[in-house]
Amino acid sequence: MRGEWDKVNNDVLWSEDNPKRQLIVQAARARLWQVVNELREIVDSMEINNMDYTARMVIEEYKRRLTKNTLFSFMGECIKELKDGGRERTSGTYHNADKIVVLKKGSVAEQGTHEGLIAQKGYYYELGKKSDRIGMIFIK
Repeated sequence: MRGEWDKVNNDVLWSEDNPKRQLIVQAARARLWQVVNELREIVDSMEINNMDYTARMVIEEYKRRLTKNTLFSFMGECIKELKDGGRERTSGTYHNADKIVVLKKGSVAEQGTHEGLIAQKGYYYELGKKSDRIGMIFIK
């Protein structure tokens, strides 16, 4: 029953005539710019031509999503490898996210909080254990 209530609640929240929606959009854009600036610093500090395919793919995906004004902040697991200490730097983002949506082969595999997804021991949990992190995670 709670799942249905959440769905209705989200539908109402995201309706065009809801004044809270504008506040949420503004907050999401502010956070997104923070992520973009961090990414810009990373990219400016290295040559893209020297990056492996996965790192270039993450950067291209960031650019693609930004041009579509998405409300989601895209995080590729492999972005953690772009900066020294990256794992510790970005893991806090995952731990504190209100909602994490995990994609697998282009469709939603799981969603929930970091703690809930770890407890499920599903795809998100497996991504956290792998050293070749290629999965994509959206943080809402």
